[in-house]
Amino acid sequence: MSTLADSNIKFYDATGWKKGLFYPYILASTSYVSDMHAKLLRSIATTLIVDCDIRNENTTNKKVYEKATIVNADYVVPKDYIRKPEETVHSIVNFVENYVTSGKWEKDLIIPVQPAEDGTYDNCINLLLSEFGQRELKNMGGYIGLGGLKGIEDKKVQCKRIVAGVKLIHSFGFVAHLFGVYPGTYYRGSINPVFQYIRSRPAGLASLDSSVTETMAVTGRARDFGGNIRKFPDTRGDESVPWKVCIASANAWAVLNSINRNSRKPKQSTIPFRNLK
Repeated sequence: MSTLADSNIKFYDATGWKKGLFYPYILASTSYVSDMHAKLLRSIATTLIVDCDIRNENTTNKKVYEKATIVNADYVVPKDYIRKPEETVHSIVNFVENYVTSGKWEKDLIIPVQPAEDGTYDNCINLLLSEFGQRELKNMGGYIGLGGLKGIEDKKVQCKRIVAGVKLIHSFGFVAHLFGVYPGTYYRGSINPVFQYIRSRPAGLASLDSSVTETMAVTGRARDFGGNIRKFPDTRGDESVPWKVCIASANAWAVLNSINRNSRKPKQSTIPFRNLK
């Protein structure tokens, strides 16, 4: 088993960067993965997840499997459908029957679950358990990915759904991945409750992913380890691409550090600045 269940919570950069980042935990969608990117992705990623590109309803499990095979992914996410629990479970059954049971895919899955209209995951989880049972799901890795969280503007609502989903998943002995969740430090002048919750290292939460670290870099925004945002004035033009790759990489490392570091304030250096020459 790979690193998703380590003691630290993993942050995965949901990459679309053609040049590749200097960061080891990568989630790449089927729309990004290609033969051209295979060597690059595997050269930088110690753990690589291939996701199903949920916004493209034409994506098939066959395509997901083929893309995951091209890059020798560590985890694969079967095709799911936004806020459609029944269709999502049907698709997971299809993936398992065609690629897991047959022995074509022998590594672990991150099994996506979609919320019902009220934002809860009970229906999807119960459908999964009725199809596979608890033991079989554990044999496939025991990783359940919470979908339907990206784009929830109210962070209190987002946090409430995350907490309920993680608790539900953990109650069955599984661990959770959060799809499309960026743990920004601040929300409306206060600490972001999502960031606070993730930083508390709750039982059952293994990992999360976001593309925000890269989109921030495109506009010249860098996050420090304290969660503060620094703005660079000009990151336009082709010659700025290496610089933006460095910013995106630093952003991902900053998120990983900030969600796992102790909550105490960092030590202040006692060395006077005048001596730093």
